[in-house]
Amino acid sequence: MLFRIRNFLGFLLSAALVLVILVAGLAWFLFRPGGLHADLTGAPLLEGSTLEVAAVSDRPVGDVVVTPEGRLFFTLHPAAAGPGPRLFEWVDGAARPFGAAAGLETPFALGIDGQNRIWVADPGRLGLGTPRLVAFDLTTGAPLHEHTFPRGVTPWGSWLNDLAVSADGNWVYLADAGVASHRAALVVYNVRDRRSYRMLAGHETVSPRDFLIRAPGRDMALLGGQIALKPGVAALSLSEDGDWLHYAAANHDTAYRIPVEGLQNPNFSTVRVAVDIQTVGTKPLGEGIATAGAALLATDVEHGAVMRLLPDGRTQTVLRDDRLRWPGQLATGPDGALYVADSALQHVLLRDAGAVAAAAPFTIWRIPAPPPAVPLDPLTGRPVQP
Repeated sequence: MLFRIRNFLGFLLSAALVLVILVAGLAWFLFRPGGLHADLTGAPLLEGSTLEVAAVSDRPVGDVVVTPEGRLFFTLHPAAAGPGPRLFEWVDGAARPFGAAAGLETPFALGIDGQNRIWVADPGRLGLGTPRLVAFDLTTGAPLHEHTFPRGVTPWGSWLNDLAVSADGNWVYLADAGVASHRAALVVYNVRDRRSYRMLAGHETVSPRDFLIRAPGRDMALLGGQIALKPGVAALSLSEDGDWLHYAAANHDTAYRIPVEGLQNPNFSTVRVAVDIQTVGTKPLGEGIATAGAALLATDVEHGAVMRLLPDGRTQTVLRDDRLRWPGQLATGPDGALYVADSALQHVLLRDAGAVAAAAPFTIWRIPAPPPAVPLDPLTGRPVQP
């Protein structure tokens, strides 16, 4: 009898060891460090002296959004948010909690519609909690609409990193970066029907590439460099006419766009929707994009820069400055100015409170509207003089 028990325990131990090896091997395969991305920066359109402080926080900032009237809202980054409110409005030089009555867990992504509402996506602690979407009245701060995502829409390991909302407030598009699940997707929410669903799940355009993100001061890899940070689709921006959704994975070298019409049909398969995907251009590694006319702006977390992707394929450096430690989410103001949420993520992710305090303050930067792009002559390739 004792011999049988010993054999059984030995079998359990061997099975557990095999399982650990398999899980570790899968994690390494999915998150193994890759090569380095090219430096796309060049001569900047704007000098570093034009960089201004728009808001500051003693805790890392997450997303930022600016209303047509110029009101600035931001969230704290869940990597080191700490207790207390996590959604704020910057008023008279100070951060004031906003919409605290909703009891959000990990609010992150923000968006403004044309119906006087601010939308907040709460990833719910990587899907372990309650991922949901809440809309607040911009005047009163009262919650007006709430949707809890079904488990099949925001599974464990999901992370709602960005959102874009239509001007009429009837459609919300969200980016599930799949930080832990490694299964990125676009999430679409029909406000009137209160229905949400996943689109393009696992498609190559929303999935991360095999790059090692080399931020200033730290390679974004854990366990001695064996497990790399590889977020999938992390940035969204609607075209000015609302007909196209631009999207980009953080660990990816290309930005894309897709007609919203296809995304609004939950019966369309990935194959059907993917037919209409268009390439926007080559981008740096980063998690923020914004539409500026026919161009697309993108943050560069490796080189402290904001880039501009032009329709003719050119990539321009809007501004590059060492003060931009981790230029993450990106927003535009009513005057065309850019707002960059700098979380200094490389200094706070999986670090203790002392390291977070040492990295403070955390800044939301304002960059003046970049000058208009000079078009190129299609025959000569030279700039067309006005």
